[in-house]
Amino acid sequence: MSNRTTAVPYLSSAAQHAWRHLVEAPRPGARIAIVVAHPDDEVIGIGAQLHRWATNAICVYATDGSPADERDARAAGFTGGAAYAAARAAEARAALAIAGIPPGQIRHLRFRDQQLIDDVDALALALDGLLTGERPDFVLTHAFEGGHPDHDTLSLAVGRAVTAAQRHGADIAPVIEFAGYFEGADGSLVTNRFASASGSERQLRMSSPDRRRKEAMLACFATQQHVLQRFGSAEEWLRLAPRYDFRRQPNGGRAWYDRLGWAMTSAEWTGRAISFLDRVPLPSVSNAAC
Repeated sequence: MSNRTTAVPYLSSAAQHAWRHLVEAPRPGARIAIVVAHPDDEVIGIGAQLHRWATNAICVYATDGSPADERDARAAGFTGGAAYAAARAAEARAALAIAGIPPGQIRHLRFRDQQLIDDVDALALALDGLLTGERPDFVLTHAFEGGHPDHDTLSLAVGRAVTAAQRHGADIAPVIEFAGYFEGADGSLVTNRFASASGSERQLRMSSPDRRRKEAMLACFATQQHVLQRFGSAEEWLRLAPRYDFRRQPNGGRAWYDRLGWAMTSAEWTGRAISFLDRVPLPSVSNAAC
């Protein structure tokens, strides 16, 4: 059962042109905010494209990549979560440097890994400030597909923030999203594809140098190699974000992270998302001029 309510949002002719240019042009001029949950998500999703966007892109990491229980930190050989988070941030800087994105174009919001939905109100405020200050032409983030609870939270919060900004008169194009990972119908992990089609999917061009660059970027994440070995460098996809129904569980109720024994389950995530939607209504169109 789908969790979309409308396949593709309306685009003005100017936004349609910008969208095509972003996908196809060697050096598109659009300002783009890449908002991801963890250091390495941006390389998994669109690492081969980052050098094309480097001049006008900012990369925003919502979490520090270090879960509160510190199991991942200890497994990676660190004595605590703070050192692990610092290592992940350094890995991200090294990877983005390969694409030509300097540290001055990196933003860290520093919420906790795996529990972003618990901080969704603060996240929404942070994203509102980001959009107001940066005024990007596009905001790129995760699809709502149950791969990771933090990915789903960003899909919720980014879409909410962009819609609110648009209703207040900001000239921001609809959200776009990259293919990440999800649980397939047979229970397997499917990577670098979307779980279902909306009609706007575009497979991105990747030359041999693009693939080699992406592989070099992935290699920068030494702490994540046990995870990254599941991801390839052969395909990357973008699409206009569908209008999701966040009151229903993602991917027809199949959430990959439900298999991982984490404290956050997809059922609990959905309950918190519904609470957020009820608690933080969008501004009405009549308030757009305020």
